[in-house]
Amino acid sequence: DIESFDGVMAVWKQGGPELQAALKTAATVPMELIETLSALADDVARLEQDGNSNLITDTGIAAQQFVAAIDAAHLNVLVNLKSIEDNDFCAGIKRRLDETLPVKTPLNEIAERILSELNA
Repeated sequence: DIESFDGVMAVWKQGGPELQAALKTAATVPMELIETLSALADDVARLEQDGNSNLITDTGIAAQQFVAAIDAAHLNVLVNLKSIEDNDFCAGIKRRLDETLPVKTPLNEIAERILSELNA
């Protein structure tokens, strides 16, 4: 993400196609992070069910960190989309967001279940 941001900053004043390409990269990198975390979310659920019960807090923390990382990446995607002129590209990224962001719900539920169990 830092490298893609540096790419945007390097061409910011120039504008034009170079800036648009850099912005697309800067939106794509955090989008790919969201997709990767979404693909790994089942592993967190599996840890809750089958993992070492002495490490349950680690599972809860992992779920919370996944959500925090997804939220941070989402913000980075959105800030870059605001400056991208290619409507088809933006629509494609927004579709990918719609497909992946719902993974936050089960991750939040895992963290809440663990927190409830520990508070009981």
